Amino acid sequence: MKRRLTAYLLCLTLLLTMSACGDKPHSGDTTTTAATTTPSETTVPPLTELDHYRQAAERLLNAQELKLTITETTAATTGGETFDYTCGYDITYTGLGTESFGAEVEQSIDYCGNDYQYTERFADGIAFLDLDSSLYCQTMTAEEFLDRFYPLCLVDGAKYGEITSKSNGSDTVYTFSAPTENEAWLTGAELTLLDATATETSGRITGYTYDYTYTAGGTTTKSSLSVEITYSDSPVELTTPDITLYTEIEDLSAPIYLHQGILALDVAESKSFSSTTNLVSYVSSEIYMLENTIDSYGSGEDLVLKQTTTVTPHDLLGIEKKGYTQETVVRDGMATYTEDDGEPETFPASSTLVDASLKQNLHLFLVDPSMLSGASVEVTGAGILVRFTGNDACGADMEQQICADFFGGPNVLTDEADSYVTESLEGYLALDLYSMLPTAYSVDFTGIHTFDGAQYPLTLQYNISMDMASISSYYNATDEHLPTEAPETAPTPVFYKVTDDAGHTMWLFGTIHVGDSRTAYLPQEIWDAFDAADALAVEFDGETFIEELENDPELQELMAEAYSYPDGSTIDTHLTMDEELYELAVAAMQASGNYTYYTDYFKPFIWSDMLESFYLRQGHSLTSQQGMDEQLMERARNQEKKILDVESGEMQLQMLSGYSDRVQEYMLASSVYTTQDAYLKSVQELFEMWCRGDEAQLIEYLNEEDDTSEMTEEELAIYEEYNEAMLTSRNVDMLKVAQDYLASGETVFYAVGLAHLLGMDGLVDALRNAGYTVELVTYAQ
Repeated sequence: MKRRLTAYLLCLTLLLTMSACGDKPHSGDTTTTAATTTPSETTVPPLTELDHYRQAAERLLNAQELKLTITETTAATTGGETFDYTCGYDITYTGLGTESFGAEVEQSIDYCGNDYQYTERFADGIAFLDLDSSLYCQTMTAEEFLDRFYPLCLVDGAKYGEITSKSNGSDTVYTFSAPTENEAWLTGAELTLLDATATETSGRITGYTYDYTYTAGGTTTKSSLSVEITYSDSPVELTTPDITLYTEIEDLSAPIYLHQGILALDVAESKSFSSTTNLVSYVSSEIYMLENTIDSYGSGEDLVLKQTTTVTPHDLLGIEKKGYTQETVVRDGMATYTEDDGEPETFPASSTLVDASLKQNLHLFLVDPSMLSGASVEVTGAGILVRFTGNDACGADMEQQICADFFGGPNVLTDEADSYVTESLEGYLALDLYSMLPTAYSVDFTGIHTFDGAQYPLTLQYNISMDMASISSYYNATDEHLPTEAPETAPTPVFYKVTDDAGHTMWLFGTIHVGDSRTAYLPQEIWDAFDAADALAVEFDGETFIEELENDPELQELMAEAYSYPDGSTIDTHLTMDEELYELAVAAMQASGNYTYYTDYFKPFIWSDMLESFYLRQGHSLTSQQGMDEQLMERARNQEKKILDVESGEMQLQMLSGYSDRVQEYMLASSVYTTQDAYLKSVQELFEMWCRGDEAQLIEYLNEEDDTSEMTEEELAIYEEYNEAMLTSRNVDMLKVAQDYLASGETVFYAVGLAHLLGMDGLVDALRNAGYTVELVTYAQ
């Protein structure tokens, strides 16, 4: 499938502009559509319910003194897990629309049974935050402060096909239904349900209820809002905080996100997740490198878990010293522990023991949100990135934690040193755009101890990537797919029988590299052909390649040349067409948990692959383990069937290393400028088409011409070079391999990516043009 350059701008507009209408009385119990007729010169039509609602909304937007009580209940479901939270807001606005605007917002949050509160205030162009006794402030305008909360007017009546109203004494309740488009402040969400009501009392909006369900990324969110609005005729006296007590930061949202992310980490420990930790710590005369991987699925007796920890010390010259590897596997209520090649130890896996282990690993080197000297928020297509700088107290805490973990006591170095100072402590926490679950955490710390006048650095580089509520965790922990029931509608992918003049047969199957449980339920005609075949041919047998790689120095060298630059240069020096791409790519890589101290030495196509793999994992519906390639190879191994490579590992590496810098920059830009949600929709769309197996539809989709009319000459050349490298030249080689298989007399089940069959210069047409008989297999009903 050709890569399409798409760019999506995440825009959150919180203030709606309503048009004002004349104020005339109206009666209740009426129904009208949102559309109005154009008045003639002599006839003035009666006011519609939309007109009356707009009048009341205009008064709300023009009010200066308001109190709002908001209750928001949300259930976010991702990866089969549901995270419930309730937020309460008590908001006082005074002087709205004037230079004397002030505000006080009391917020309380219950996140999966965990409570916390914080307060925000605004006065004289400064916003103040009191979060768990942490005091921060930020200079901003009144409009910027208001944009942090729900808009005053939640419902744009013009966006609904039908409005009904019902009067009850002095109250009129408007009900909005048949939405024609999304509300502006829900931009970016795929709306699947939206109902709203507004209560008008004496011509003023005094309340809203608002229910909506949307799906974006891999998360489906159901939310209910209840808003009570009270008007005042006189300004409210609000206390202006003492600014000298507050630490000024770049973005007041940052410590809130940081606090919520750590809380979500606590909650997610009891649910399914996968995490990978990379730790490099320079202590004493040694460098400790720690790699830690945890996969957990389920809880209690149903818990499956696998944790692998490898610690490798080096001296300051980089010479590797004796380290160790530990593995713990939990299943059926029992834990099995193995260190290096020692004898396994088995013991009951108590929930207390498992919880303690998870907490220790996932909370390693977390900063306290109350100990920041700076913080900011950046939104990327891969997530929300909260950057922070720790203050001196945060640095001192980090130094003690490192000493406790590596030297056996928190004060071991400071007790002996003449002095200690924190030189730097910076890091970031990344949250998924839609579920708000953490995806990555990083901290880079340097402290200086002075001994007898000489300075000795203590350095920590710590990175952890997390896939919370991960349905892949079960497979990673057990090497087994989750048990599934047969789908209501089994897939019927396109499948071909190829015959040559001598009567030799080959089966031609278009695979897709991702899937869900449906890929295990193919039509029996496919499995019968597979089981009777002499061999399976796939694009690339990765498992065998890894085994070969471990024992072949020349292959290792070839892989190094494909993945990194021979001259040791870094990626930024090779991105020359887009000045902003490198910084945007770094932020996206950080948010995805893929950025470490060595990532800059990788080529752009590696970054692109890492980002798209992250998007796929965050979708929690399609996995590479359930892709057809993996399913077929697993079945072949179980049958001890021969597995052939259509493209060898060496060919794959040569292809990758042959990408020009400009093609690789094209690939990276495509990944960076595409949001997670857009990528997942595109992949899901193709997978559903693959399942339906409509040949005509697939041919149309895969051969659809991209719009190149606005491309420059250089961009068009890059585009054509990319298509040539990815499809055209490879299809020529794949055709020759297919012809060799047919001539061999063996019956081969030939399975390569669907685009190689039906895309431009695809194998189906190429084989027919070469004189072979290619028949589309039909399935019994």
